[in-house]
Amino acid sequence: MSRLWLLPLLVFAVLVGAPASAEPLVRVAIQGDQPVSVGQQVRIDVQVLVPNFFMSAPRFPIFDLPGTIVTMPDESGLNINDTIDGQTYAGIQKTYVITPQQAGTFILPPARIPFTYAAVPGQPTDGFVVLPPQTLTVKLPAGAENGGVALPVAKVTISQTLDREPTGLKVGDSLIRTVSIFAEKTQAMMIPPPQFEAPAGVRIYPQAPVLTDESKDRVGFVGGHRTDRVTYVFERRGDYVLPAIDIDWFDAATRTRQTARAPEIRLTILAGATPAAEIAPDVPHDVSSMMAHVDWIFWLSSIGGMAAVVLGLGWAFWRYEEPGRAWLAKQRRKHRESEAASFARVRRACTAADGSAAYVALGLWARRTDAGSLAVWVAQAGEPALRSEIDLLERALFGRPSPTAAWNGPRLALLLTRARSQRRVRLRSRAAAPSSLPMLNP
Repeated sequence: MSRLWLLPLLVFAVLVGAPASAEPLVRVAIQGDQPVSVGQQVRIDVQVLVPNFFMSAPRFPIFDLPGTIVTMPDESGLNINDTIDGQTYAGIQKTYVITPQQAGTFILPPARIPFTYAAVPGQPTDGFVVLPPQTLTVKLPAGAENGGVALPVAKVTISQTLDREPTGLKVGDSLIRTVSIFAEKTQAMMIPPPQFEAPAGVRIYPQAPVLTDESKDRVGFVGGHRTDRVTYVFERRGDYVLPAIDIDWFDAATRTRQTARAPEIRLTILAGATPAAEIAPDVPHDVSSMMAHVDWIFWLSSIGGMAAVVLGLGWAFWRYEEPGRAWLAKQRRKHRESEAASFARVRRACTAADGSAAYVALGLWARRTDAGSLAVWVAQAGEPALRSEIDLLERALFGRPSPTAAWNGPRLALLLTRARSQRRVRLRSRAAAPSSLPMLNP
């Protein structure tokens, strides 16, 4: 009994001397100095570390941070190793890119990152970490905004090429103009779309843009490329000027607004070629000798063959006229009711500053998207500036107009075009993501 007092001391010694089991860790580093500018892309490195090693890769989610656009560049994770308090850790680092769309203070949400690791070597253990509440401070410097839209806070360069020399063109000819835009340290989806215009007498046919992000070995992400291609078709002769293409950007180092420009194109369109008058052949005086040399078998068989073709075409037209007309009408109706055609009507109405037509076209277009309604589409886009512009339009049409601001059709068209492009990129990225379902045993 005299030694029972030693028992609490032994238990205390065991508890104090027992090493605590190592737990997974998460580390977050925001690159660059704060505050950052509105529109400036901020890279945030997230490291997930576990004792021993991973048995499944961490599943980094794309979280929602209102007032910003959050993406994860399509780059492989960086494997790391570290020793913390004598314990060996294996880690994987991924980088988020956050582009603030408005000024303010943003706090990373508590996103959950699950994984499986070997807490005990050879034994899988489910674990997770939660992002700590890191703070990002954003300001809007003077000159970093254009019509309510934040400018790219990165150096932008433009180059253009033509598919032919713009000299000697005639009525009916076409000219293809390719404009390539590069923005340093900026994803391609964030590059503002160039505005192509054509003078009277010229038709313009734009193609879908090509967006690519560039990375280099040992350097990482370099910047984004946007390539737009349009075709001009000239309908009348005369002198024309195809306007220059300007893209504004904000220089964070000098705090000044800069402009990248593809120069205008001046050209003269000539009249189309006039076919030369044909010279009538001499008529032979001896008609009987001419008829004697005619190959009647050849000409009769040729005429019979042409008659058969004409009859066949007539029968086909009679037989398939109604189905053919119905098919053509269906294709035209399908095109008119497509999402792309509906969005083109939205842009035309916005550009013309026709509020009523723009609002009607917006509703019809939204119903032809996967969102099903304008409110859902705007909510999923997560663009405060877009929501604000639509509110101004609705107030101008149905309520009391704002005393301090009025809706701006071209600005709404720009915001919608950018949000639609970003949404398409996100949907393609999700569709291209590998399935999380395990492979079946062969």
